Amino acid sequence: MSFTNSGSRPFFPERLKTQWHEQYAYLLYKDKKYDSAAFHLTKALPNATNNQEMARWEYLAAQLYSLANKDSMAIVWFEKAIKQTTDPFLDVFARLNIAALSADGKKDAVNFHLSQLLQMAKREKYQAFRDLIYYAAAELAMSQKNYLMASNYLNKSIEFNEKNAEQKARSFFLLSEANYLQKKYIEASSAMDSVNAQLLTEKETAKANSIKGPLQKIAKGFITVNREDSLQKIAALPSAEREAYLTSLLKKLRKERGIKESEAEQGSSFGGNLNSGADLFGTAGATGFYFANNSLKTKGLSDFKAKWGNRPNIDNWRRQSAVDRNFSVAAIDTDEKNNKSANTAPAVLSFTSLEDSLPLTPEKLLQSNNAITESLLNNANGFQYELNDAAASIETYELLAKRFPESAVLEDIWFQLNNAYKKTNQYGKADSVKQLLQSFYPKGKNNQILLNMGKEQTDPAIGLYQDIYNQFISGDFEKALLKKQNADKQLGSSYWTPQLLYIESVYFLKNQQDSIAKIKLNTLASMFKEHPLAERAKTFLDVINRRKEIETYLSQLSVERPVEIPDKKIDLNSTKAEDLPLTVKAPVKVTVPVSAPTMPGNIKAAPIEKALAPETYQFNASDSQFVAIALYKVDPVFVSEARNAWNRFNQERYYNQKLPINVIRVNDSEQILIMGPFANAAEASTYTDRNRPQASSRVTPWLDSSKFSFAIISRENLNLLLKKGETGTYWQMLRNLFPDKY
Repeated sequence: MSFTNSGSRPFFPERLKTQWHEQYAYLLYKDKKYDSAAFHLTKALPNATNNQEMARWEYLAAQLYSLANKDSMAIVWFEKAIKQTTDPFLDVFARLNIAALSADGKKDAVNFHLSQLLQMAKREKYQAFRDLIYYAAAELAMSQKNYLMASNYLNKSIEFNEKNAEQKARSFFLLSEANYLQKKYIEASSAMDSVNAQLLTEKETAKANSIKGPLQKIAKGFITVNREDSLQKIAALPSAEREAYLTSLLKKLRKERGIKESEAEQGSSFGGNLNSGADLFGTAGATGFYFANNSLKTKGLSDFKAKWGNRPNIDNWRRQSAVDRNFSVAAIDTDEKNNKSANTAPAVLSFTSLEDSLPLTPEKLLQSNNAITESLLNNANGFQYELNDAAASIETYELLAKRFPESAVLEDIWFQLNNAYKKTNQYGKADSVKQLLQSFYPKGKNNQILLNMGKEQTDPAIGLYQDIYNQFISGDFEKALLKKQNADKQLGSSYWTPQLLYIESVYFLKNQQDSIAKIKLNTLASMFKEHPLAERAKTFLDVINRRKEIETYLSQLSVERPVEIPDKKIDLNSTKAEDLPLTVKAPVKVTVPVSAPTMPGNIKAAPIEKALAPETYQFNASDSQFVAIALYKVDPVFVSEARNAWNRFNQERYYNQKLPINVIRVNDSEQILIMGPFANAAEASTYTDRNRPQASSRVTPWLDSSKFSFAIISRENLNLLLKKGETGTYWQMLRNLFPDKY
C-alpha cells in the first residue's frame, strides 16, 4: 500500500488521518502541486496545537491556493486566518493579500480595498504597521496608474516608518519610480538617492545602481533649466514690478540668514562694532518676556550669528573643532563644492547683487539660453541612451526644437529625434525630421550619416555588422563571434540590432551557455523596448529560467504509441459470428540473385514507359497549392525556429484548420517551409497576402527580410523544383505572372 493513497483506505485509523493529511500536503507542496497541497493542509487543521498555529496554517493554505491561481479560494482562507489569528502582523499581511488578489475582481474593487487599508491604518491595533499598509496602498494605486496617489501613500509610508530599514528602502525605490512616471525627475532622483540598495532584491538593486547616476545628471539638468527660467521670468517683468519683487526677496533672504537691515546697508560689513558690548537679549527699552517678543528674538538671533556665526545645536558648540567634525560627517561632496575654493568669501547679499544675477542684457540672456539648451540636450540624450526611455527623450527633443528653433544644435536635435522615433516605431515622424535635415542641412554630418545608412561602402560599420548577422544566421558561428568581438572593441554597442542580439542568444542557448544568452536577451529587452522582439526576449528569458524544470518534465514524460489493432480475418462463406485466431507471419527473408533470372523464350516483358516530369513550370489556378517560404543561407537551427514560429502563429490564427508545415531542403543554401495544401491558388494567395506583412513584425522578426520570400506552388511544380535543385526560376516565373504579389 503506497503512502499517497493509504489515508483514503476505509480501515485507516481515524486518529492518524490528520497527520497523514499534513505529511501528504507537504509532499504535494514539494512536487509543486499547490492546489492539492492546500486541500490536504486544510484537512490537517485539527492537528494544530493552538488557535494561532491554526491561523498560520490557514494563511499557508491561502498562499498555496494563490500559487495555484485559485484566487477565490485563497481569499476565503485568508479571511479565515484573519478571524482566527491573534497576531496583528499576520492580520495585516492577510488583508494586504486579499486586497491584491481581488483588485481585478470587480469594477470598483481597488477603491474599496484602498478604503479598507486606510481604515486599518487609523486603528490603534495597526499603528506599528502603517508603513506596510501605506506601501500596499501605493502598490494598488500604481497598478491603476494613479501615480500621484501612490506618491502620497509612499510619503506616508516613509513618514510612519520607524525602524524597518528594508521597508523604507522599498518605499523610496517605489517613490522614485512613481515620481519618474509623473515626470518629476528631480524628486525621482532625490528619492533614489535615499535608497539603500543593499536592502533591496537582487533585481531591484541592479536597476537602482543602473539608473541612479543618469537620474542625478538629469535632475541636475532640470534644476539648471528651472533656475534659468525663473531668472528670465523675473528679468522680463516691468522695471517697477521687478524692483518691488527684488526688494521683497531681499528682505526674505536677509531674514532667513539673520542679517539686520543696518548690516545689509553697510554692504559686506557684518556685525558693525562687535566690541560695543550690546545686550544680547535686548533688554534696553524692551517690555515683556524676551521669548514672547518676536522682534527681540529676531534681533537676538541676528546678534548671535554676527558674533558666533552659524553654530549647530550640539555639545561644545563654542569649539570650532567640534563643529567642524560635525559638519564633516554630514558633508556631501558635489561638483559645486569641489570647484569652489575653501577661502572664497561669501557673496554680498544686496539689491545690486540680486539684480546682477538676472539676464537683463543680450549677452547674459544668450548665456542663459545656452545653459538651458545644453541641459535639455544632455537630458534628452540621457533619456535615450542611458535610461533607454525613448518616449521621454522624444518629449525633451521636441520641447527643445520648439523653444529654440534657431539653435546651433538644431541639426543634432533632429538627428537624435530620427533615432528616437525609429525606436518607438514612429517611422512617419522619423521620415519627416529626415527631410528637414535634408532641406536645411544638406551637407551636414548627420544628414550624410542618414543618407549613407544601409550603404556598406559609405558606412563600413553598418556593413560589418550586417556581415556578422549573415554569418550567424547561416551557421558560421565561430567566425561571427570572433568578428563581433573585434568590432565591439572598436565600435561598442552603437550598431547592434535586435535581430543580431536575438540570434546570438539562440546560439548561446544551443551551446548550453544560458548565462550569456540571458545577458543578450536582457540587453535586447532594455535597448529596444518597443521592438517586437523585446516581448519575445522576455518570454525566452522565462523559458531559460525554467529550463531545468522543463527538461526534467520532458525526460519523465512517458509517451506511448497507441496499440495498433490488426484487422481480423473474416470467412465470407461462414454464417457463424466467431473470433478467428490471428496469425502472425514470420518475417520473410528475400534473397536478391546476383544475376537477373532469364525469362522463358515465349514470354517477353512489356516495356514500361517512365512518366517524365515536364521540364517547364506550368501554373494552373485550380490546382491545390502549397504556401512556400524560401529561406536563403539560413542555418538549420534557425530554420527549425522559423518553422516553430509559423506553426505557433497558425495555431493561434487558424486554430480551426490543420496547416501542417514541413521543411524541404532544395540545395546546400536553400530550404523551403511548405505549408498546406490549400484547395486552390486563390486560398493560398489569400493566406500570403494576409500574413506576409506579419513575418518581419510578429512571426520571425529576428529574420532579415532578405533571408526569405513567399510563393505558392503546386505539387507538380514542387517536384520539378526539387529535381532542378534551385528556387530562382520558379520564383521568377511567379513574379512574371503576379508582379504585384510576388
